[in-house]
Amino acid sequence: MAYNAWIGANLPDRVPTHWNIQGQIDGYGSKWVSILLMPVVMVLLIGLTIYLPRWTKRSVKTEVFDSTYHYVMVLVAGLMLAIHVMILQATAGQMLDMGRWMLTILFLFFALTGNVMGKLQPNPYMGIRTPWTLGNESVWRKTHEKAGQIWRWGGALGTVACLLGMPLGLCLTLLLVLTLWPILLSYVIHRKLNL
Repeated sequence: MAYNAWIGANLPDRVPTHWNIQGQIDGYGSKWVSILLMPVVMVLLIGLTIYLPRWTKRSVKTEVFDSTYHYVMVLVAGLMLAIHVMILQATAGQMLDMGRWMLTILFLFFALTGNVMGKLQPNPYMGIRTPWTLGNESVWRKTHEKAGQIWRWGGALGTVACLLGMPLGLCLTLLLVLTLWPILLSYVIHRKLNL
């Protein structure tokens, strides 16, 4: 909030609020939306981190899952914070390649999340939640172990590729593969275990 107050004092009333994949501005809005939206989202995420397990009947009550759950929620809040700072810096006039930086941040998020995917146990909040993983604990475990490796290495590769100037179309394709591959993987593992 201190950062918001500092940077917000110098922002015009109408600021860029959206950029396309090429990093060109394609939306404008009130500076208050840019200043307040992500902090409100982060407060809600912190609230969910604390209260969601209390509001729902949770079948997973292990310390390993609790620490993994909190780690992932901190990563999500950190993702929101990084996007928030990047948007405010751009609205303040700093020349940023928004598409490239956004993809870099997302790849880094995937890499860091991949480090703990194998520790996620079946739960009602997070993970690769397909009919096949939710229907079989072995499918869940194997899918998350393999997806964790894919996300860790794919996220690291994507981060480096973005920073080294790889074309954004290829970076976006890699991000799409990282997002969709675990869903297909869960089906393949399900089929193998049920043959």
